[in-house]
Amino acid sequence: SVILVNVWVGAPFFLIMYLAALKSIPEDLYEAASIDGASAWQKLIHVTLPMMRNIIAITVLFSIIVTFANFDIVRVLTQGGPRNSTHLFATYAFRVGIESGDIPLGAAVSLFMFPALAILAFIILRNVRQRTVSI
Repeated sequence: SVILVNVWVGAPFFLIMYLAALKSIPEDLYEAASIDGASAWQKLIHVTLPMMRNIIAITVLFSIIVTFANFDIVRVLTQGGPRNSTHLFATYAFRVGIESGDIPLGAAVSLFMFPALAILAFIILRNVRQRTVSI
């Protein structure tokens, strides 16, 4: 249920991002690929995906950050259950810090999200920057 709600909430944003990325690809590249004898599958692999790689990376990063902070959906639908299988860092920090009364441990759990997301964002954005420079 959590995955279904996340897809329902996030799909419009991601589809608009991917549509904008598709519209930004010059038609000349597809024409050149057709002249070279590329099939539709080869155009997708060798033209479309490489031109959309940066947008895909940014939307994946955004999706991961939003999923990490997806407190409200998980809290309303499952409250971390069954057997704590749907806990995120945010819901677990709330349960430990607020519900159980261990504020320092809850703060430590919530602060763990920042370095994990910062490292992931640094890696993804560095790869995007390298690809932009090489193009």
